[in-house]
Amino acid sequence: MTTETSPITSAFGALYRNPRVGDLIIRTTDEVDFHFYKAIIAAASIVFVDMLSSPQPEPASTCDSYKPSVDVAESSVVWETLLMLCYAPQPPTPEAFEDLAAVRAVLAAGVKYRMALAVDYARLVLLLPKFIEEKPFAVYALGCTYKLPDVTRTAARCSLRFQIYFEYSEELEILPPRASHHLSEYRRKCGAYAQILVARTHSNYYSRPGGGPLSRLGQEYHLPFESQHCSERSCISNSHSLSNYTGPCRRRITAELYFQDLRTKLEFLPDARLTLSKPLL
Repeated sequence: MTTETSPITSAFGALYRNPRVGDLIIRTTDEVDFHFYKAIIAAASIVFVDMLSSPQPEPASTCDSYKPSVDVAESSVVWETLLMLCYAPQPPTPEAFEDLAAVRAVLAAGVKYRMALAVDYARLVLLLPKFIEEKPFAVYALGCTYKLPDVTRTAARCSLRFQIYFEYSEELEILPPRASHHLSEYRRKCGAYAQILVARTHSNYYSRPGGGPLSRLGQEYHLPFESQHCSERSCISNSHSLSNYTGPCRRRITAELYFQDLRTKLEFLPDARLTLSKPLL
């Protein structure tokens, strides 16, 4: 499993490791004691209101014997972020996170302890381009699992740039089957609609003066698409293999192959950028 990395400075973590601070000890799984204030953590988390009212373990040492303690199931890396979100004048910048595992850990803890600030903060981090544009399937899985609709929608749209589930990520293991089906269906519909648009553009290419939008695109990007009307289109249409066609209509073969390949690729990769893909051109 990917190792969590903390975006929080060590200076902040050191502040809450001071036994003279706070009236509550939060003890993490890696045996780090954070000394915090009950009123602040209870205001940020409804779960802690009930947790603080239940019997707690004995303090670890005599110097903090006057403080109750709460053992939590998360690491000190996660809790440094949570405490900063609860108390610091300014939260850590979303850009400070370098890997998705750290974001997922904070998000899971925020949901578990019903800490709205932590959940909203993690949501903003997931929407950063370095996560949602580069790892859309993993972010989609997190958005579905933790019920973040804007993250889910944006990640689904960003996934159109890639073959479905083109690489493994741990987050896919928590993706509900229903959500996986919805994503596949969304991509199928996008591909079908893209193919319809290509078919219409293909038709306009021959029926409109100047060849329609594709010819203008060809002129703008210096692509090898003829702009004149071709009266011999039928000879291409009747050919079984455009790539081997040697008839008098060679000037249209480049465009025909372009449309043909574009429709095929859009079925599985409905990304608008394919229209200018070098392999197609």
